[in-house]
Amino acid sequence: MRVRRLCASVCVAVAPWGAPQAWADDWLGQDKAQHLLASAAFSTAVTVATARPDIGFWTGVAAGALKEVWDRNRSASHEASGRDFLWSVAGAYVGSQGGGWLLRRSGGETVLAYAWRF
Repeated sequence: MRVRRLCASVCVAVAPWGAPQAWADDWLGQDKAQHLLASAAFSTAVTVATARPDIGFWTGVAAGALKEVWDRNRSASHEASGRDFLWSVAGAYVGSQGGGWLLRRSGGETVLAYAWRF
């Protein structure tokens, strides 16, 4: 049920990028990792701060959507891309679900969840 809701939400969010030129870039273009990592960072930070992965996820999605809206309004130098947005959604999911494995709150401080000792 949760996955269906997530997929439906992403489809609704991606609908404005229905124009063919919004899907003309490469799925594995050089900027896709940047979109994934930026959204993951936003969603991890919010998830750790709030202890709410759902809020972290939607923060990462919102950051990706705002970036594409910004690109669309700056069409002379930037292209809005549905594929960029989907990479941002993937990053938001990774950050909100996996960020807690890397960072956690302890005694009012944010600490690494794992420590390696040599």
